[in-house]
Amino acid sequence: MLLGIGPDGHVASLFPNRTQRYERYDWVTYINDSPKPPPKRITFTFPVINSANHIAMVVTDKEEADAVAITLENIPVRPPLPCSWVKPQVSLTWFLDKDAASKLSPQYNK
Repeated sequence: MLLGIGPDGHVASLFPNRTQRYERYDWVTYINDSPKPPPKRITFTFPVINSANHIAMVVTDKEEADAVAITLENIPVRPPLPCSWVKPQVSLTWFLDKDAASKLSPQYNK
């Protein structure tokens, strides 16, 4: 599965502070008041996302650098960023450009 994240840490259309990210049984859910356009969306839920064997998370912008650092370095925030809930069955591989990786600790600069 190929995913990306937003500056607020949302993944798919699962946003922070929205009840849709807590869905545990339905495969898809909807949102009528998305914090970014378009306001009406449908999205996979975490049970579907996390049932994937492999997920590639592609991030290519400085706007997402904080969310990347918080997630990869396990920095506790409240509420937790939805992208930190992505836990596939086998592997999660992050593909970051220089801007998206700009706030990571030096240990990640490889």
